[in-house]
Amino acid sequence: MEIAAVVQEVNQDSLRGVTLSSPQLKKFQLIHALVLLLLPAMGTGVAFVLWFFYGVSPVTVTVSVVFYLLTMLGGSVGYHRLFAHRAFKCGRGVKILLAVLGSMTAQGSPIYWVSNHRRHHEYSDRHGDPHSPYAVERPGVLDKLKGLWFAQVTWTFQHELTNSTRYTKDLLRDRDICRISARYFYWVALGLLLPAVIGGLYTWSLYGALEGFLWGGLVRIFFSYHATSSVNSLSHMVGRRRHETRDRSTNIWWMSIITVGESFHNNHHAFPASARFAHDWKDIDIGYYVIKLLEKCRLAWDVRTPSKKMPTGGCDEK
Repeated sequence: MEIAAVVQEVNQDSLRGVTLSSPQLKKFQLIHALVLLLLPAMGTGVAFVLWFFYGVSPVTVTVSVVFYLLTMLGGSVGYHRLFAHRAFKCGRGVKILLAVLGSMTAQGSPIYWVSNHRRHHEYSDRHGDPHSPYAVERPGVLDKLKGLWFAQVTWTFQHELTNSTRYTKDLLRDRDICRISARYFYWVALGLLLPAVIGGLYTWSLYGALEGFLWGGLVRIFFSYHATSSVNSLSHMVGRRRHETRDRSTNIWWMSIITVGESFHNNHHAFPASARFAHDWKDIDIGYYVIKLLEKCRLAWDVRTPSKKMPTGGCDEK
């Protein structure tokens, strides 16, 4: 017990200034994690039961897919490539839209998400990484499965809170991002309400609104959460490594569509400041396609892509 206490104290000292210790914030984190995991899961169960007995309308499926794609792009193009890594520049309107769409994923406010992600790059697959499957590495198969489960789900309950004043000084100086982050729960609610309104207006019925709420809201959040988390878990344990990096990140091509390109994770860790994650012409990177479309429309510029001059590894955006 004394040795364990010493190790824990050393670990805490090594993260001094990196993490925060606040019982109030920790309680809030626990509540948020429980709601994020349980409510969409229960809603998904109800949606599939109703589908079995009554079917589901093509309009509801379309609304669900569209909201899934838009919010995943908000997370990938906005939260990740724009805010966390400044891989391209854009105007105020595009920035605000991406921040709102990212918030609708219910995976945390822009400031919270970017803080965790930049910390992930600094400590990737080492002590201090908030969601590495190798946080506590042991040789057994069962322990590896526990690590996979931690990176997929339980890290949301257990990770030490990241110090945003250390990792997101740039975002804390951005009034738009601060206002959007402060109203995070409004955007989550809007992401649930809009599909319900569309479903209700199209069918002119309460059942249509319920279908829209379930499929475009809760089912969409359930699948987008686990698609994003699969990058934390699977893309550090299985797949191929195209580049030598200091972590164990991998590329998983078959997950590229559902993650809008995020599953080319080894490529990203090799060139974190790049807007393009896919490094082969045949690999699908929907997030990058959207950025190029924005560039064509002159809504984005200074799009960064891998080059010999671009440093590999790390994350210097703070």
